[in-house]
Amino acid sequence: MLAIRSVDAAKAVPLFWGFDDVQLPPSRWETYCREKGLSALVAERDGELMGFAVTASSPSALHILGLEGVTPVCRVLLNRMVRVAGERDMTAWLPRDRPDIHRMVRRLGFVQRRAGNFQGRPSRYYHWDRNGDVLT
Repeated sequence: MLAIRSVDAAKAVPLFWGFDDVQLPPSRWETYCREKGLSALVAERDGELMGFAVTASSPSALHILGLEGVTPVCRVLLNRMVRVAGERDMTAWLPRDRPDIHRMVRRLGFVQRRAGNFQGRPSRYYHWDRNGDVLT
């Protein structure tokens, strides 16, 4: 069975994003994650990592900064993030080479705003305006 759980962002995010202690020491990651409102979710099956998500939270929106895994796992993680966002807007930087995830977010109501590079990967930026009067 697939289990989704929160993990310590200061420990997980550097691993997920491919950073090491040379680029930013652990104590600075703790500060960085706290200041940016970063959190991390993992999807595990029988102790094996199947996927992960990284988000940044603000009062007006939940920002998806990383979503990785096979399609069904990404769907479960995305659904969890939608619940966490509540009524707030959502944004997402998604890798351009994942049309499956792009279809998922568009079905929910996300609209592509631009393309660019995020964390060194060609990506697309999406926004889901869930309030109509709040800009992110």
